[in-house]
Amino acid sequence: MGLDDFKYYLERIKLIEPKVIFWEPINARGTNGKRMIAAGLDFARSVMSKNSWAECFVRQWKEVEEAAKYADCIESLHIWPDPELKGYVNITDLEYWWHKPTVEQWNDTTS
Repeated sequence: MGLDDFKYYLERIKLIEPKVIFWEPINARGTNGKRMIAAGLDFARSVMSKNSWAECFVRQWKEVEEAAKYADCIESLHIWPDPELKGYVNITDLEYWWHKPTVEQWNDTTS
C-alpha cells in the first residue's frame, strides 16, 4: 500500500466515526511470509528480510500519517510499531507509541 491507498481507505474508515484507527504494517518475516506466498500473495517476498521489512514499515508509517492528516483523522490514528524496529526508528518515537494510551474506556471492576 502507498499514500493514495491510505488516503482512500482512511477517508472511508472515517465515515464510520471510529474513536481509534490502529495501524500495523504487514509482517511477512518467518512463517507468516511463507504462508502468504503459499496463498499467492507474492508481494510478501519483498518484505521477508528484516531490513526490507523495516524500510517498508518506515515508509508506510510516514505515508499513513500523511494520509491521516489529509483525511483529517490524525487524532484517531494509533501506530503499533514492532519492537524489531529498534535501530531503524528513533527509540523515542517507538516508546511514544508503545506507551501511548488509546481513548477506550475500560471497566476496571472485576467479576
